[in-house]
Amino acid sequence: MGPLRAVKVPGRGGDPEPGGGGPGPISETVARVALDLLVQAGSPTVLPVRGYSMWPTLRPGEQVEVRPPDDRLAAGDIAVVRVGGRTVAHRVVAIRKHGAGFDLRLKGDTNFTFDRGRVDRAQVAGVVEAVLRSGSPVNRLFLRGGPARWLAALSRGVGMLCAPLALLAVVRRRT
Repeated sequence: MGPLRAVKVPGRGGDPEPGGGGPGPISETVARVALDLLVQAGSPTVLPVRGYSMWPTLRPGEQVEVRPPDDRLAAGDIAVVRVGGRTVAHRVVAIRKHGAGFDLRLKGDTNFTFDRGRVDRAQVAGVVEAVLRSGSPVNRLFLRGGPARWLAALSRGVGMLCAPLALLAVVRRRT
């Protein structure tokens, strides 16, 4: 596997944007290009996190190290996929293998419902390998391994219960 590549986005990382505003959100176009480069290069890439659908595992303002997809994808992993023109990083809660490929069932940890439809292998751009804050790795319990598989199984079985629990944690944290 090649060296780690960071995706440079103009106006990000504390550099003020023209016009005096602070850094704005990364565009979908930039995210798609970065993911395409990741797949082509076959090496890990660092991408910014947006949104709260995977909170507290992934938090806005942090970055994720994304490795290219392979056959090691398992329930509990966080897959980075392209769906309907959007780039999403959600937890794999179920995998259905068929022939040489597979379909995935995805869900954000704080979402009330599963993502619409299934995702096939061609839509998987990568798998989240690590979470970074200010360039340093951050330890997260539900990123990989046993705890992540446990959360995926719980979410698959009682998906509607995970979101209220996560929302309760968000409300407690803000107060």
